[in-house]
Amino acid sequence: MSAAAAVTGIVDSPLGTVARSTIQTAVDVARAAVADAGLRLQDIDGLMSLGVLAAENGRDVHRHHVRLAEQLGLGPLRYTGTSKLGSGAVGETLREVSLLAGAGIVRHVLVVGADSLRTGLGRDNAQAAWMDFHDQELEGPYGHTAPSTWATHAQRYAHRVGWSADRLDEAMSHVAVSARKWAVRNPASSYEDELTIEQVRASRMVSDPLRIMHCSRAIDGGSAVVVSAVDAIDADRRDRAAYVVGTGTRYGYYYFAGPGDITESVHEFASASIEEAYAASGRGPSDIDVVYPYDGFAIMPLQILEAGRFAERGEAVHLYESGATSPGGSLPCNTHGGSLNHGLPAFPAVLFPTTEAVRQLRGDASGRQVPDAQNALVHAWSGVGRINASFVLSRTP
Repeated sequence: MSAAAAVTGIVDSPLGTVARSTIQTAVDVARAAVADAGLRLQDIDGLMSLGVLAAENGRDVHRHHVRLAEQLGLGPLRYTGTSKLGSGAVGETLREVSLLAGAGIVRHVLVVGADSLRTGLGRDNAQAAWMDFHDQELEGPYGHTAPSTWATHAQRYAHRVGWSADRLDEAMSHVAVSARKWAVRNPASSYEDELTIEQVRASRMVSDPLRIMHCSRAIDGGSAVVVSAVDAIDADRRDRAAYVVGTGTRYGYYYFAGPGDITESVHEFASASIEEAYAASGRGPSDIDVVYPYDGFAIMPLQILEAGRFAERGEAVHLYESGATSPGGSLPCNTHGGSLNHGLPAFPAVLFPTTEAVRQLRGDASGRQVPDAQNALVHAWSGVGRINASFVLSRTP
């Protein structure tokens, strides 16, 4: 099936500690993404905000899209909203826009995210905000944090595949090392030196078995993309477009205490989401040139690559150990450095792999370009892994 929509404009803000409000950053990246698409603000007929955790009161801002539209002078719009899906928001939005574009309802939709997880929230407020999304009776009172959630995932994964604690530590450390190899090639990253397995395994423990270098890097920053109906793209700009050829989603309990084995349900949901994207795109694992598995914690890419059929259960670690996921490898993963090394500003997290995937398909990823990249898979999940969204981008519709 031919694509109905494509990503036509992209931009990322500077990352790190940013001395600007989140709304200022959002406005900046929105304007720049529209310009990158060769459009004017008056061409935009849709707006999706990914929301913000680091508001003035330390909590999410409701109707953030309204405030952003006012700041940009947008309107009237045919599609707008503030997503509450966290890291799954980008994939869900691409799915919605593709359907709307195919129906002739929208032409150019702006998707914007900006947050300041590092300076706007800090550790304590970030954990409090995390718990707002979880069961307030059975989980909140007991301090079930993001690291402890995914530490539990990691331990359960190791049990399912028959690994010792030492083998799990080693496997997750390979994921971190691979991500750093890409990050040092990315000018947007603040890292200049590669990591060794020994350095990762010597880093301090955060929540057993997760070490600090197994955890994503909290930053401030933002990103924006323009998603256009294919028939609204000027002929001279179609070679810069990344076509949304397939999307997939699966949603379930956000709470950790949902039904079933957590490791199995996460694998089932991720697999179903990715398979749906494969089927819609007419592509499969062997057609994918570059992969962006969400990596808020180092256990996640192992789970996602296995759900995407790039490896059997318990075998994705071999892709990292062999160098397949690193520069020059056969399955490049998270070529911007991932959340582990490029950074995670909260809700906009999956916009960064999206903009990076588009750069790779355009041939614009200087210093880290994957030769002749034609198809990219992006997969993300939210919460405990049961909110899933996947999409395949391609150079051809």
